[in-house]
Amino acid sequence: MANKRLWLGMAILTAVLLFFGGCATRIAPAVNQTVITVTRHSNVVGIGTFEIYIDNRIAQTMARKPKDIKLRSGESVSIPVNNGVHTIYVKFGMSTSEAINFTADGRTLAFVATYEGVVPNRKLVLSRSIVEDNTGSMTNREVQSAF
Repeated sequence: MANKRLWLGMAILTAVLLFFGGCATRIAPAVNQTVITVTRHSNVVGIGTFEIYIDNRIAQTMARKPKDIKLRSGESVSIPVNNGVHTIYVKFGMSTSEAINFTADGRTLAFVATYEGVVPNRKLVLSRSIVEDNTGSMTNREVQSAF
């Protein structure tokens, strides 16, 4: 009888330790990242592709063998970047857009690349696009609580 009580007490103690030990474990994300989306506006159908540069380096796919990310007319691409301050610009041949400084802070960022103007004075432009989202999934808590 005493042997059964000892085993029952040990089982209860083990269950309590496992329960509270499991609740205390916290796992934090390894890296905070933001996804940026770059879209090439299809106002001019071009044969070539735009190259995207982030922090003066060409954007590449995240794979075992990375490849340069290039945009054709009408295409869109999503690129993860670490949170912080970054610079982005696009190139097409000898044309380069002005660089845009942006802060990646966990919210979705969108950019649109296009040509503006007529052929002799055509200019490559990269602009920031505002993402409107009323679901609250891409906004901060202050905006969510306002709904």
